[in-house]
This record gives sequence, C-alpha cells and structure tokens, in this order.
Amino acid sequence: MNIDKAPPATPHPQAEPPIDKNSPEYQAAKGFEIHFMQEMMRNMRKTVPEDPDLANNQGYHVFRDMLDDHYAEQASRTQGIGLAEMIVKQLMERQAQSHPHQPVAVRDVNKSDVIKK
Repeated sequence: MNIDKAPPATPHPQAEPPIDKNSPEYQAAKGFEIHFMQEMMRNMRKTVPEDPDLANNQGYHVFRDMLDDHYAEQASRTQGIGLAEMIVKQLMERQAQSHPHQPVAVRDVNKSDVIKK
C-alpha cells in the first residue's frame, strides 16, 4: 500500500451567498411564483369533473377561483416550490457574468430630468 500519493483533491463548490428575502428581486420572483402556482391550480381544476348542480352557478365559480388563488398564495408563501429562489440565483449569476467588478454609475437628478407638460 502506497500512502505517499494522495488522490487529487476535488475542488469545493463555492458557497452561494444567502438570498435576501426582503430584496425587490426576491419579492418580484415570489410574485411570479405565486402567479405561476395560481395558473397551475386553474389548469389542475379543469381536469376535475364539475358537479352538474353547481356548473351554472356564477357565485360558486367566483368563490372557487378566489379560493384556489388563496391556496396558491398560501402554498407559495409558506413553503413554495423553489421557483423564486431559482430565479433570484440565476439573476445574480447573470449580473455577475455581465458586470463582474464594475460599479453602477449613479448620478443625481437635476431639473432637466423633469418631464414638462
């Protein structure tokens, strides 16, 4: 047994920075996740046979749609499906690739920036 040669070290993946859940990017991604889950619930509802007694009841349809939207929002807010986190991670990767070390130039607003009627 030869102990002089150690196997080559595998590179450790870089730890990803934690996602700020109060950031505008995350909030927008969470809104998209909620909308996605609402659409998913609507399409899932179409596959379930409808009670013939309630088929023509408009109030029932409105209530059911609002309830499905509420279920989707609560599911996304409590656990979610991870879509918001994936969107934010991809956005951060794209930003890092496009501008690796360049600070964003910001200037003060002046009178010429105001749109006149």
